[in-house]
Amino acid sequence: MPINQDFKNIFNIQFTLFFDKIILAAGFITIDIIKFDEWLHKLYGNYEDYGKNMQDVIIEHYGIEGDKLIDKLI
Repeated sequence: MPINQDFKNIFNIQFTLFFDKIILAAGFITIDIIKFDEWLHKLYGNYEDYGKNMQDVIIEHYGIEGDKLIDKLI
């Protein structure tokens, strides 16, 4: 299944909002992790204040599949 569809199925948002256009120009598909982190903060607040990191939040809300997909896109 294409990355965009996997991303939409797991995170319920389009991957195109987060892909790194600069690296895409070089022929690689990768995520702009800063934009993605900002999106997570809008949804879940300042999770660092509770001792959590981005991976913790992804696993908590999107499961291991979400974590694996983000790892694949970094």
